[in-house]
Amino acid sequence: MKNYSKDKNARMKRIRHLEQREFCELDLSDKKIADWSFSSCKFIKCNFSGAKLHKCQFDSCEFIGCDASNVTLGRSQFIDVRFNECKLLGLDWNEAASPLKLAFHKSRLDYNVFTNRNLVGL
Repeated sequence: MKNYSKDKNARMKRIRHLEQREFCELDLSDKKIADWSFSSCKFIKCNFSGAKLHKCQFDSCEFIGCDASNVTLGRSQFIDVRFNECKLLGLDWNEAASPLKLAFHKSRLDYNVFTNRNLVGL
């Protein structure tokens, strides 16, 4: 798995689809992230707080120790995505594309909205 640490943020701007990558300590707080596709990627101790996602796809990805508080989900899709020990405050999952297939382990989910979402299997 290729590793992208915080000093490689510039390289991400040129790529739109990433597979089997590992991102460590990236600071994407308050950034707009649009039309990206991530497959089988790991995000470790990354900061997404206040980020604005738009039409991104996360397939078979894992977030470990990340802060994704107050992220705007903007029709992004999450399939087989796992959050481990993450801070997910104030997310409105109704903004995400269907279907949602998520798993949470030891994560904070305060003030999340799942209205009209199928939570079977969460």
